[in-house]
Amino acid sequence: MDAIGAGVGRFDHVDWRLLVVAVACQLLGSVCHARAWANLLQAARPDARVPRGAVLCAHLAGVAGNAVAPAHAGDAAKVVLVRRAVPGTAIATIVTTLLMLTAIDVVLGGGALLATASTSLGPAVPRPSGAGLLIPAGIVLGAGVVALIARSRLAGVLEHMRQGAALLTRPGQFLREAVSWQVAAWLARVAVAFVALHAFGLPASLLDAVLVVVVTGLAGVIPFLPGGVGAQQAMMVYVLRKTASAASVVAFGVGMQVGVTLIDLTVGVLALLISFRTLALRDALRASRRPA
Repeated sequence: MDAIGAGVGRFDHVDWRLLVVAVACQLLGSVCHARAWANLLQAARPDARVPRGAVLCAHLAGVAGNAVAPAHAGDAAKVVLVRRAVPGTAIATIVTTLLMLTAIDVVLGGGALLATASTSLGPAVPRPSGAGLLIPAGIVLGAGVVALIARSRLAGVLEHMRQGAALLTRPGQFLREAVSWQVAAWLARVAVAFVALHAFGLPASLLDAVLVVVVTGLAGVIPFLPGGVGAQQAMMVYVLRKTASAASVVAFGVGMQVGVTLIDLTVGVLALLISFRTLALRDALRASRRPA
């Protein structure tokens, strides 16, 4: 609480010109992420045309929902909007494409975390014991047994999931049309963190920016609070403890999350209005509750 009180006064020294650059990088990252998602959806539905603009609007609206609602409620909005844009697409297919994007992010974030852990500024990565590895192995084994037992009943769902993962059968195209765009989106987030750190007057390095991106990604996994608020700032104080004071890091964490949330909300509402072709937000929300 002392750090928060001391950090509020630091907002007077923010460089707003750098924040404009951060906003541009934030929007660029969303465009790259939506392009990767549209490519996955197009590979899953080669018989239909997947409008990239509609997928971008669905992504932006979903990000806005995740920013203000817990339990990743915005992901449900993404599914609904994509089903409206590409009629006949199964929910399992759409969810599978989202999981593939998440898996790419996990690999990128995990690789960055391991890379930074080997430096003096990086956080210590705990090494799991043999007993600790038995828990995830048991979960995977149990899920496999359940899938085998219910295979006949889940045949349709599994077929839709295979449809969503169709691009995995073409590794070269998968790297070119999905991984490359997702890497570009991840690098855009690193640029946002790097520019925002300098905007708040923190002595930031590229390593610090990577740590911020990894931390925000980990905090976003926590489903109880929208955007991982609270957990995000606490983790930032830990990973940046060797770079800046707790007051500076808390001020940066709060300011960055508030700014990103406002941008996501503004762009998400505009995307929702465009998706339903109306200028009335009430009409767009009413239309979103109708069956796809």
